[in-house]
Amino acid sequence: MSVYLLVVVLLSAAGQVLVKAGSNLTLPDQDEPGGLGLVRRLCAFVRKAMNPWLLAGMACVAFVPLLYTRALAGSTLSTVYGATGLSYPLVILASALVFGERIGRRQIAGGVLIVAGFLVWSGA
Repeated sequence: MSVYLLVVVLLSAAGQVLVKAGSNLTLPDQDEPGGLGLVRRLCAFVRKAMNPWLLAGMACVAFVPLLYTRALAGSTLSTVYGATGLSYPLVILASALVFGERIGRRQIAGGVLIVAGFLVWSGA
């Protein structure tokens, strides 16, 4: 696996975790009887969008396609595309470690199957 491809997988997973962390810190709009006015909704949206965790996650997600094209230049499409699936088990693991989410047997089995599938796919 190339360095670019490894960074693509890691940044994809990190981006998802950071976006989740940012979304946990944003509070839902407080509904008023008549609803929020347009200006107040816009201000609330901008305030939420300026969350540093959310911005960092979006930066990771936005940067991934640039590295993905570099990874494609040095390998086959089937290998590179197959490797991107490795971000799923990483997100499952990070969700437990970072957010304390419960990982069930099905998620563990799915993660193991994804890794095993990649190993078979890539011929490793």
